[in-house]
Amino acid sequence: RVDNRGNGALTVLPTTFYAYTANDTRRDVTCATYNVNANGTIAPRQLREIVDGKYRRDWIVPNMMASTAQYFGLNWVMIRYSDVLLMFAEAENELNNGPTAAAIDAFEKVRIRAFGGNASLIGTTPSSYDGFFNAIVNERMLELCGEGVRKFDLIRWNLLEQRLAEVKQQLADMVAGLPPYDNLPTTMYFTPGITTMTWDNSLYDPAPVTPPTGSTAVAWTSSTIQTTLIDVLAYGFEPGKDELLPFHTTTIDANPKIIQNNGY
Repeated sequence: RVDNRGNGALTVLPTTFYAYTANDTRRDVTCATYNVNANGTIAPRQLREIVDGKYRRDWIVPNMMASTAQYFGLNWVMIRYSDVLLMFAEAENELNNGPTAAAIDAFEKVRIRAFGGNASLIGTTPSSYDGFFNAIVNERMLELCGEGVRKFDLIRWNLLEQRLAEVKQQLADMVAGLPPYDNLPTTMYFTPGITTMTWDNSLYDPAPVTPPTGSTAVAWTSSTIQTTLIDVLAYGFEPGKDELLPFHTTTIDANPKIIQNNGY
């Protein structure tokens, strides 16, 4: 990072956290909103500090809470069935200039699972080519967040530059309290000593004027999002170059017909 900080965790952007609707069960699996202390109690993170949560320490069996180990022998998931369903749905849309019934069925299988089997919560699936493509773009973000897929999806769709600019603007809108972020709390509250992540106020409504009794405050949609995220996000990114890495000179020397990637 350009501010001389870094670690092995993947930061989940505040805009990604709020891309999940309140009833989407994937949000609290994907996004770890807390740290776990050695004694098992929980200390919530600020919104700008949320990290990926699919491999979190407190879910590991046997229990690793008191261990200082950083390597748990968990195998990285290479591909999941939901990824296959979404790839199939995307391919059907491309091949047929619009979603087929099979594509819609595959897409909705992923959505229905995300909402605990309640099909009434998944919304209306677009039937046009563009609408369905955009739905796939969004769904792959929600479903596969933290699994090392998003950047490469955006590159193959030629959307990386556009989406980086969009998310910076969305983060700025969040800090400014502009729609659709105008009702979010600036502060969240929790009760110290908890062992299960439970907030004392709503994630989707302004913070209460009077803090809940016995609670501790955590900064939420604060101005520090500007300096810790917006100012450093994709710092130095060069469109048309940084989407790809260069070929090594030995590779080009071995095959003169290989053309070096743009910008190198």
